[in-house]
Amino acid sequence: WTFGQKLAFGFGIVVILAVLIACIAIYALQSVVESKDRVITVNVQHMIDAQELEIGLERRVTANRGYLLVPEDRFLQSAQVATADIADSFIKLRANVISSDGRLLLDKLQRADTEYQTTAQRTMDRRKVDATPDAAIKMFEDEVLPRRDELKRLIREFTDHERRLLDDSVRNSTAAAGLAINLVSAITVIGVLLAILIAWMLTRTITQQIVSAVSHIQ
Repeated sequence: WTFGQKLAFGFGIVVILAVLIACIAIYALQSVVESKDRVITVNVQHMIDAQELEIGLERRVTANRGYLLVPEDRFLQSAQVATADIADSFIKLRANVISSDGRLLLDKLQRADTEYQTTAQRTMDRRKVDATPDAAIKMFEDEVLPRRDELKRLIREFTDHERRLLDDSVRNSTAAAGLAINLVSAITVIGVLLAILIAWMLTRTITQQIVSAVSHIQ
């Protein structure tokens, strides 16, 4: 090979190594970003939706209590709005939760919510026909509140489940970031060593050619 061909070959190899390192770095960074995004957009959102579900439950319980004390339509309307918000929370969770345990907990939650609504409606109907709230309030405390407590227990269980998944995702994301850093560092070191080796080989070969050419001229 001529001097120019050897230099071009050496520079070409260095450029290829640089491009390879860049591609690997971009892929590693994309993997880390996707992992972090999943933690934020999926796992954290599940916990937010579960909190909204619990807030809706408490709003509905408060509205039901208010109606028992003062049977006015505004309390029924508040309960209906809270129930609609709870239904929206269930829809969002159903659309996003993919783990089998999470979906099983959602099934239990929805069954418990249906039982709560049925029992609460009986209590409201009782209050409509009673002149005093005593009987309806006792029915509320004996039948409705235990179902409310069961709902809250299931929500806490679901939240704990999602928190464990969140912790696992954070650990996996951190591990992926560490792996990406190590991979890029290793490839960079290999690339530098190969560049040094190529430079040494080119220098040695070209030097030999120069010495040979000088000897031939002499």
